[in-house]
Amino acid sequence: MTFAEIKDQFYNRTEVVIHVVVLILYFLFMELGLGDSVRESFDMYKVRNLFISVVIVFYVNAFWLIPKYLKEKRWVAYIFLVFLLTQVLDSIRTLITVSFFVDEYIGDSFIYTFANVYLDNDSISGGAFLGILLSSGYKFSKDWIINLGVIEKLKAEKSSAELAFLKSQVDPHFLFNTLNSLYATALEEGSTQTADGIAQLGTLMRYNLHDSQADFIPIQKEIDYVEKYIALQKLRITDLNEVNFTVDIPADSLQEVHIPPMLFIPFIENAFKYGVHPIEQSFITIAIQLKNNTLTLQTSNSIIQHTSVQESTGVGLQNVKNRLDLLYPAKHKLSHQAENDVFGVQLEIDITS
Repeated sequence: MTFAEIKDQFYNRTEVVIHVVVLILYFLFMELGLGDSVRESFDMYKVRNLFISVVIVFYVNAFWLIPKYLKEKRWVAYIFLVFLLTQVLDSIRTLITVSFFVDEYIGDSFIYTFANVYLDNDSISGGAFLGILLSSGYKFSKDWIINLGVIEKLKAEKSSAELAFLKSQVDPHFLFNTLNSLYATALEEGSTQTADGIAQLGTLMRYNLHDSQADFIPIQKEIDYVEKYIALQKLRITDLNEVNFTVDIPADSLQEVHIPPMLFIPFIENAFKYGVHPIEQSFITIAIQLKNNTLTLQTSNSIIQHTSVQESTGVGLQNVKNRLDLLYPAKHKLSHQAENDVFGVQLEIDITS
């Protein structure tokens, strides 16, 4: 058992003990602490009804009605159930009164007696109101205190994560200066292909360090990144590997449509990881399309038998699935299939605002 679980159990047990102690004191006050003047002025049976109704309404409201209905903003159901609870308690009060404490209606029918007692001035609505007031204050105060603890914990975790990230970072200026030096050296030595590769890598790194920090970017930037990534990958593959990349997006939408950065690249990385081999015939097809407010990414690649079957279990793919669930809940479809030595992925996103 973890420390957090032990702590939670301790708090739960402590809360139960507090409730038991408060209830004992509450009923002792009802029986012993009201004083003779109160006992002479009021019927103690009616006083007990009031006190007991407060307790019942308190617990029903705090542990059922508020969590299940009020917090879910089911206002009509909440109000109806509070009213129903009051009427049920009034009916129980009336039934007990008629059965044990009423003698002036002897000889009358049960229904007539029940109706008269039910409609008298001894309704428990006052106790129900007090129970609702106390339980609402208790529940929302408790949730507020818990939320404060959660916020503090999240702040601490965020600070730790940011510190760890900063410690792991390499100065980007150093990286870019080094790449520029390598680029210049490659040109001096006549290695044009190497220079192009370094230039492409520098562009990708700049995108990773800057543009990818934004929540949303124009789709044009994502497509430019994909194009440069593919160009860089082509430097390492042979003529046996065929790569096709097509984009079908209206020109006016390239800057107007915004998507989260690095949305497509995990699927494309996966295709290159599993779909090419230096000495085997293979292919990769990538298509991005925007039609009727539906953005589609399709990738297909040959399955190289020397590698394990790709079942979208990588960290990058899992991260992008989580992002899709958060950013496009119920507005995206992601599917993949492996058939006839071909692995395909299709992602559809409804970009309607």
